[in-house]
Amino acid sequence: MSTLLTPTPSSSSVDHIFKICLTGGPCGGKTTSIEKINQYFTNLGWRVYVARETATILLGGGISFTEFSEEQVSSLQASIVKVMMTIEDSYYNLAVLDRSKKPTLIICDRGVMDASAYCSSETWSNILKELNLTEHQVKESRYDCVVHLVTAADGAERWYTLDNTEVRTEGLEHARALDQRLLKAWMGHPNLFVISNSQVTNFDQKVNMGIRAICTKIGVQAPVDRYNKRKYLVSLVTPPDQVTGLDFKEFDCLHTYLSRSSPSSSSSSSGASSGASSGASVASGGEGGGGGDEADRKVVDIQIRVRKRGAGGLWQYTSTTRRIFSPDPVTGKKDYIETKRNIGHTQYVELLTFALPSHFSVSEKKISFIHQNQYFELDIFQSPENLKGLIFLTSYVHQHEVPLPSDWLKIEKEVTDDPNYSLFNLSRKKPLDTFHH
Repeated sequence: MSTLLTPTPSSSSVDHIFKICLTGGPCGGKTTSIEKINQYFTNLGWRVYVARETATILLGGGISFTEFSEEQVSSLQASIVKVMMTIEDSYYNLAVLDRSKKPTLIICDRGVMDASAYCSSETWSNILKELNLTEHQVKESRYDCVVHLVTAADGAERWYTLDNTEVRTEGLEHARALDQRLLKAWMGHPNLFVISNSQVTNFDQKVNMGIRAICTKIGVQAPVDRYNKRKYLVSLVTPPDQVTGLDFKEFDCLHTYLSRSSPSSSSSSSGASSGASSGASVASGGEGGGGGDEADRKVVDIQIRVRKRGAGGLWQYTSTTRRIFSPDPVTGKKDYIETKRNIGHTQYVELLTFALPSHFSVSEKKISFIHQNQYFELDIFQSPENLKGLIFLTSYVHQHEVPLPSDWLKIEKEVTDDPNYSLFNLSRKKPLDTFHH
């Protein structure tokens, strides 16, 4: 059987298309969030397509999982995956063929990996094999951003209800268990946000956090407070593979900075100044996200890098351009606009010829894990030699406190806004005079 995958035309033809996935356990707020996200981006002037939940359509036809054999479950989940991908690909192809290149958001009500939470690991492996797919293709490479809305059964029990859908049958305990299986299924996606009920005081805040997450990760230049990337210098008390009960995904990453004359710079320069259609995000501080009126401030620096990320010989490639503005006259922080795009292997190899000679390529082990419904990444540097052993813990937050995993990590200090610990400065062949690591 042929592989079901979204076509990947040249990057210049799809810079206006973003595909996001909303997932999570039952009664997490997906339906309402999708409508609010649709309205928000439509008001920004975007074209929005919504790929409705495939499973609901099929389950609404009289299907009962409890009466199915494993063989029937496998057949149904394979059908759900095929229909889901066909719907998503149909919207994607329409956006590719749009001659106006109007910015387009494809909102997916659940994604392909959701199917894995409703069957055994063996059944899921067989489904992927039958469809000639890999988890890398349907998880890391298929969606620009994944937003997991934690079920109301976990932290907002009094709002958990079975009344607003004909196909929902899960009790509280089942809903919590299913939510955790879904979260585990998506763990390892490079742009995963987990929005728990403990982070908000009402449902409107939860919906708004979903919008902020999407704006942060797909890079929308819009009037919304974004998430901040918090960074901590840490050391290991216990290696991750020896921590009892810790589920994690491990990836190899290689970062290479490019000269400003690279094609990546010219291809994203027009987008970075075109408002909501740019695929650009305005952020404040060394690693943060936030506001800042950049209209009257000039660009003082441009940083361009490519990244190779993967495991088991399967790789994902991205290109990131960061334009840094002069300091904010009020806060003194340097805001930046950042554009990030997935690229193919051929383009990645071509861009490597523009590697910045004054900087090393930096390799690291990246460990992704969940702690108290917060998504973390642990960056363990492998090379160059002077960085070997350096470890950062990072996570995206809005205004809530970060529940740091201090039982197996020693938190040395926060280095979010310290230029000495930015990847660009760390990769210099000639370190900054102020570097004190």
